[in-house]
Amino acid sequence: MAFTSSNTNDYFKNYLYYFGIGDQWDQKWRDRSLLGVNSYRNWEYYFDEGHFRNWIGTRPDNSTEEGKQITSAIQRMFQCLNIVREVIDHHVECLLSKDPSWFVMRGGEVVQDKETEETTKVVKKLMKKFKASTNEYFSDPLYAALTASLVEGVGYLRMTRLPEYIALESKDPWGAIAFHSPLSRSIDVMKRDGVGKPLKIKYFFDQDGKTIEEVQELDIKTGLTHFTYKETGANKVDEEFSLDLNGQLTIAEIRRRSVITIGVKAAQDAINHAATLIPHNNESSGFYSTMLLNARPPGRFETDDQGNRAFVPERESFVLAPGVINFVNGLPTKDPATGNITGYTQPTVHTDPPVPVDSFESSIKLFSAAIYRLVGQEYRLTTNTIMSQRSREELRSDFQNTLEKDATRIVEPMLANFFMTSFLLGKRGTNLDKYQDLSLSIKMNIRVGLPSAEERKEVRESYSAGLLSKETAIANQSYTEDAEGEVDKIAMEKKGDRDNTSNNKNNGSGDSDGNGNNGSNQPIEVTESLTNVE
Repeated sequence: MAFTSSNTNDYFKNYLYYFGIGDQWDQKWRDRSLLGVNSYRNWEYYFDEGHFRNWIGTRPDNSTEEGKQITSAIQRMFQCLNIVREVIDHHVECLLSKDPSWFVMRGGEVVQDKETEETTKVVKKLMKKFKASTNEYFSDPLYAALTASLVEGVGYLRMTRLPEYIALESKDPWGAIAFHSPLSRSIDVMKRDGVGKPLKIKYFFDQDGKTIEEVQELDIKTGLTHFTYKETGANKVDEEFSLDLNGQLTIAEIRRRSVITIGVKAAQDAINHAATLIPHNNESSGFYSTMLLNARPPGRFETDDQGNRAFVPERESFVLAPGVINFVNGLPTKDPATGNITGYTQPTVHTDPPVPVDSFESSIKLFSAAIYRLVGQEYRLTTNTIMSQRSREELRSDFQNTLEKDATRIVEPMLANFFMTSFLLGKRGTNLDKYQDLSLSIKMNIRVGLPSAEERKEVRESYSAGLLSKETAIANQSYTEDAEGEVDKIAMEKKGDRDNTSNNKNNGSGDSDGNGNNGSNQPIEVTESLTNVE
């Protein structure tokens, strides 16, 4: 009984085409896309692609040659400062930068027996394999699935048995198991239960030049998960079987609200507009430009056969500043009697300095701050850029709460079921009665990031004012994770310093001149603790 799978490389093989980054968006996948154009556009914002299509500046008329040239110039200088991707990556990094804590339970209690020890050993190995499932886009499948949920509102994890490694199962029942994060365009949730949990999923993948449909459905009556495989468009089922996976599918779903809202897109478009105008203005007006009015242009006088003097300009001698048209208006003076030109009026010279880009820089800062605020990461900004007038500590706490909601409501229960299912997948064909009441408890170790210099200063001031204990103050400095141990170390250091001072005085090596010197005419060195708290 082979558990057929796509090659995990298929996961990202057509990534560029799917997101519109290649020459075209593969039509067969476009037709199957469940989330449609909005999802497609969101990925463009994440991947730095398609931003020029969202250009909010003046759009020239491309039906004219001049309009095409202007459009080409704007596109050549187009700048994308992608804050959208930066805030999404930061959100995921805060959730996944540290490995989660986990343990195996039986009936909701931690016990030590043969089955729990076996499960712990296998799950640890599966987690290592899971983290090693890297690719050029994301560090592991969970990183990819969480990113997808933040970008388009849904992400998926899938476990499978790779046909290429089934021979390894004779020594290791889990040797052929692999993990990846399928794209949402390859998933069709066909049936859900009353609370929205998928009960039947169709998964599309390419194999040997054919598109294969894997349909897996949970049979509510038997508790078994039924699998069928067939080529798309065919009536004949190539393979089908059922597995006891304790009521789970081999595809897990992550659903949450996308952070790429209309407001975030608008702010990103405004950032790109301002960033593009900086090099555009530098090129057009980035040099001192001198305009001569009422001046004689470069050239020479010539006399014709009738004795009239005529001025012949030298066009090749005109030097024009980039993007500036110089109008040279030489007004002639004539002899009233003959009408001949005798000279030119005194020119007026006007010099324009380069166009300042301060307003564009201010716009970039303003709209960048807007994105950070919209996604709940305003605490990362410098103090003078914070828009909401709330304390940085309060803003950080809000973001911490958002991460904890993602962890406890979405990530932790999903991962617990996912890895227990992968354990049972390796146990297929055996009696699972002894494993039915086993479960995983997973706790994500969230790390929002180190506090800023301003935040650390506020902590020290609160400690000095007696508002915080030493242990709490050290913990909030984030220099160490063992604040209690750090308090003990500081106490030992101070005791050692007092003992050394006492010994020095007894030995006559203390302050001998009354002027703060130590007897050797060297200033006393004061060492400050890294925690900077007393």
